[in-house]
Amino acid sequence: MNVKNGVLAGGTTSASALRETRTTPLSQLERNSDDSALRENDERFAIIERRQPTTGRRLPVGLPDDGTRCNGSCAEQTEIDKYFNTEQEKCTKQDERYDDGNNTDIVGYDDITEQLVYCPCIPPNLKGRLTIDLSSNFTLNEIRGWQHADVLPGGEWQPMDCRARTRLAIVIPYRDRMHHLRVFLNHMLPILKRQLAHFRIFVVEQNEPAVFNKAAMMNIGYLEAAKTFPFDCVMFHDVDIVMEDDRSLLNCGDKPHHYAVSLDRWKYRLKYERIFGGVVAMRPAMFNRTNGFSNSFFGWGGEDDDMSYRVRRVWKTWFRPPVEIARYTTIKHDREPANAVNKERMQIMRRQAHRYKKDGLNSVHYTVKDAQRKPLYTWILADLNVSGLPYPNHPTFNYSLADDRVTCSHDDGMTSPIDLSRVTCQYECDRLKNDCLGYSHRDLDEVKECRLIRGNCSGLAVTRQTVSRLSYLKLPLTLSFTGTGTGNGTGND
Repeated sequence: MNVKNGVLAGGTTSASALRETRTTPLSQLERNSDDSALRENDERFAIIERRQPTTGRRLPVGLPDDGTRCNGSCAEQTEIDKYFNTEQEKCTKQDERYDDGNNTDIVGYDDITEQLVYCPCIPPNLKGRLTIDLSSNFTLNEIRGWQHADVLPGGEWQPMDCRARTRLAIVIPYRDRMHHLRVFLNHMLPILKRQLAHFRIFVVEQNEPAVFNKAAMMNIGYLEAAKTFPFDCVMFHDVDIVMEDDRSLLNCGDKPHHYAVSLDRWKYRLKYERIFGGVVAMRPAMFNRTNGFSNSFFGWGGEDDDMSYRVRRVWKTWFRPPVEIARYTTIKHDREPANAVNKERMQIMRRQAHRYKKDGLNSVHYTVKDAQRKPLYTWILADLNVSGLPYPNHPTFNYSLADDRVTCSHDDGMTSPIDLSRVTCQYECDRLKNDCLGYSHRDLDEVKECRLIRGNCSGLAVTRQTVSRLSYLKLPLTLSFTGTGTGNGTGND
């Protein structure tokens, strides 16, 4: 059944009538109560300013109404206008395929959604430059309750009044970053809604091994997302950066897209021309042609430059939005020892041409330990099989589960709690060798609590300050090594 201008061919049934027949209705896209303050006589966007409270920077907001006023400079506005014209042309082609009955851009929609007209190419409620709140003094349930009760379990949402032009799977590689995840969801969910995308968020957490492999988690997230969500565009998004401007439309095109063009930590300049990381998107067929990401990079660095090589080998180049709007803020953090700089990354990249067809989607071996549809995202916990991969050497100890009588108080030798997974907590104790006698660990509601035992806590008198929890103590003289690569394990003392 064809639709044009919101009316079904051969009848007068409107899109609003069709919405009432949905078996699982989605709440209408929420409008910000102060949107009217951002409008001036139906101009495209008002030019106002907002102060970012966490840094004190002043960020300009909006677009000129008719080109007579410029945000920053007229040269910048010209680039933004060109970008929106390109997006409009892409939408026009999509509309033509839809009117001809040959649209195959998006699959898997229910019959009711297929009767709706496409959403506007340039969403009407974009705000331009945004205020960014980098605090996380709230829970995920509070985020959902404030304004996202219409997000389905698993982190899926779609506009109710129109048919989304893209079906977006957002894959986030993750470990020990709950603070970042809260900031990301609180900031990005309203942006995705304003952009009228049909999206679902997948958070892929690495369980084993101890040293983090971001690229492998992205491969796993892609493969697992394809089993449950029929997307036409996949986006790989670092959890520690967020958009400053919602005019950079998150979608896919004829070339891979690189979105994180200008970051605050690089003074809003492109770090180097061939960079392709942070936030990237491409159609599934494109990702398959690159064979995904390399699984060979453990720790920080290398995987983005390797993907840059793969993309250039197939497409020669990629698309970037204008630097004036492709702006991102970094959520500052210390680098964890389990994600330390990979000192072997350059050596691995030298073999790119010889291995990219064999190292990637077709070679990742993993086990899904758990998967849950949480209120704002789909959580996937995975073990990566490191057989045949250059996993770095590092010292490992054997541990025994302590009985319930082993207790420690903070003052007597147990460190302050750290938000780390059990695997990472044990890695921290391994790394300290004889300076760590064991660790205790427990899972709380949203965070994990790791405490390292730095003194002999067994046999302590139980006081009100004594903390009793599940503890693991090192067995004596059992230092061994894990890994098959050329890492920098320090060996036995």
